[in-house]
Amino acid sequence: MTPESATCDARTEAENAARLCLGFYRMSAEDTLETLRSLQGSPPALTEEELWDVVDCITTRHLELIITGEALDSLPPIEWLWEPYIPLGHITDVFGNPGVCKSGLCLHIAKLLSRGDRWPDDTEIQIRSKTLWIDAEGAKTLVRDRLSRWNMVKQDLFLPKQEDIFSDFKIGPESDRLIQEILKDQPVRLVIVDSLSGAHTENENKAQKMKPLMVIFQKWAAEYSCAVVIVHHPNKKHQLNLAQRLDLDRLRGSSVIAASARSVLAVDIVKDKESAEGDLHRLYQLKNNLGRRTDSDLFFRVKDDGLHFVEPSPVLLASFIPAESKMEQAKRIIAEMLTDGSKSAKEMEQRLRSEGISEATWKRAKKELNVKSENEGGEWWWKVSS
Repeated sequence: MTPESATCDARTEAENAARLCLGFYRMSAEDTLETLRSLQGSPPALTEEELWDVVDCITTRHLELIITGEALDSLPPIEWLWEPYIPLGHITDVFGNPGVCKSGLCLHIAKLLSRGDRWPDDTEIQIRSKTLWIDAEGAKTLVRDRLSRWNMVKQDLFLPKQEDIFSDFKIGPESDRLIQEILKDQPVRLVIVDSLSGAHTENENKAQKMKPLMVIFQKWAAEYSCAVVIVHHPNKKHQLNLAQRLDLDRLRGSSVIAASARSVLAVDIVKDKESAEGDLHRLYQLKNNLGRRTDSDLFFRVKDDGLHFVEPSPVLLASFIPAESKMEQAKRIIAEMLTDGSKSAKEMEQRLRSEGISEATWKRAKKELNVKSENEGGEWWWKVSS
């Protein structure tokens, strides 16, 4: 071995030791140097200057790769437009079946934000702001009519200018720049995208297609300290059963859509046979990554002059049975079917699909119940693992 290669090997060993000292044992640079000295043979393979260089290089790389918990103190506090429903600096999804007044709810929020006063849960509105409304549903005439009938401040609702006022607004590089110019120039703390499906031309089920779009929305929210609220729809499976309470598995498209949102709100309709005013619309939260998710449902009726939030009758409240989520339903069905022994995978999967339970959901349920798939005689069976 040449002297040069011996020195090279010694330096590699010293660097590995320094990484262990600095990274794993959290030793100081001085203590690390002392350790490297003690590991050297006689005569020393590296000079004192070379040892210092090893420690300096590894310390610099180490600091470039990590931050400590102390650095997190410099992060800004979590801010809310409407706590705990709509955070500032993040994305919020609002989804529900057609006709449940998702867009109307968002317009009502814009109205409250313009006027101040109190939110539907009777908490005080801390921020007054204008709203940027991105219409991708061809619903500008409906927005126009509601602005008048609901007695809204029309100057407080902005729409991005288009050559064709009747066309849907599509999100792309050019329109992204336009929105950013508006957010730089105007005092807007709320952006409504109505709806997600109309705002793009990509395959909604493909994560690689949806992620760039969600990155754009998150960029708007973070860089301009505003709330970006996306109106979206459930998948078709849920549309077969309007009475069922929504869950996150029912959000249409790639999981990236729900994962990108820090808050997910659902809107549906509940039958109110006790009231002559008709059925109630219900708003509830399914996800909150920034705080405690609220378990309280809010109820409203839609009238000619706008949304009216109300307290449902005690009889109606008593009639609400906590809804079984798809995960809970899948676990119950699997447990019931396997009570008396193993079942063929074909039989199990057919039953779960007939209940509208997705493959992703029943696979998670299988894992939580410790149910395994085993091949016997060329046929797959589900069994509870002991």
